[in-house]
Amino acid sequence: MQKVVIVNRVSSARQEDGFSLDAQHELNEKYATQKKPDLVHIFTFAESAGDQKQRQEFENVLKFVVEKNIGHLILEKTDRLMRNMTDYVKVQSLINSGVTIH
Repeated sequence: MQKVVIVNRVSSARQEDGFSLDAQHELNEKYATQKKPDLVHIFTFAESAGDQKQRQEFENVLKFVVEKNIGHLILEKTDRLMRNMTDYVKVQSLINSGVTIH
């Protein structure tokens, strides 16, 4: 398996009470372990998708994936990454370049 990045994200402190960052981390790490990846980095953050200015961690994930030639992103749900059409276009560009979303 190619290089992998895990992304654990909630959009608010209130959401952490539902499917918390810890729960996402546990699920994603278990999935990654089964796939025996070259796990390069784990991003874990709380960040709203409202104003694009608030999406610094999202931008950091995308930049990291490109710079480090990451082949796979593991997330609990794809909506943890994409919250609007602008995000969708950026993620679709990664997919078009060969990145697989799990």
